Amino acid sequence: MNRLLKLDFYRLKKDVTTLIGVLVCFGLLLLTIGIQGFGYFMLKSTGLEDSGLAIMFLPRSTYIQNFQIANNSGLVVLIITLIFTVRDFSQNTMRLKIINGFKKRDIYLSSLITTLVYGVPIIFAFSFISFVAGLLFFGYVVPFDTNEFLKLLATSALLILYLILFLSIINAISMRFQKVGPAIGITIAVVLGENLVSTLISLIPTLGQNLPEWPLKFLNLLPTYALTTLVGFSFDG
Repeated sequence: MNRLLKLDFYRLKKDVTTLIGVLVCFGLLLLTIGIQGFGYFMLKSTGLEDSGLAIMFLPRSTYIQNFQIANNSGLVVLIITLIFTVRDFSQNTMRLKIINGFKKRDIYLSSLITTLVYGVPIIFAFSFISFVAGLLFFGYVVPFDTNEFLKLLATSALLILYLILFLSIINAISMRFQKVGPAIGITIAVVLGENLVSTLISLIPTLGQNLPEWPLKFLNLLPTYALTTLVGFSFDG
């Protein structure tokens, strides 16, 4: 297993595509900070900084949104990790691993760990830096007390679990289809489909109130929808 990880980490380090992914995410980060700054000055100049429009730019809201796999750095990581994993097959690396006696289970776990080591830090760094930039422009808005600190920590833990779930799905699809085209097509359909359904339900809160209990239990299985409902809890005792 250690030899497999060393091999996959070496491939990750030498692969130009993964470097391109980092650079693209950095460019998107600068664009995101620019949009935050532009939004702040536009709201301030028009006297709308306390209006409902300001919710779109609140640091905690954008922090959560930037973790979603269908947004910004998440979509870049999705595509890059797909290409990187599928290359294990197109470059015959997978065949060589099997010939050298490595078990398929260990090959998959090594590939998954490599995907997580690449994807999670990039998306977390993107979201955190954007969050800090938002604080400089807008402040935290609500009082940052112990309850809010614990809520932010809990939210971050849920967001990281959300990333691990989706990156694991992406890796499994890549290993199953072994070609870039089908893997990207199916992954985008799954990720964007789940994200679209979750977003629509979140935007229509009365929809959930009118549904029977069993559909609501099913909706909570949707990671993005469950995330938006769970992050609002409080540690008030």
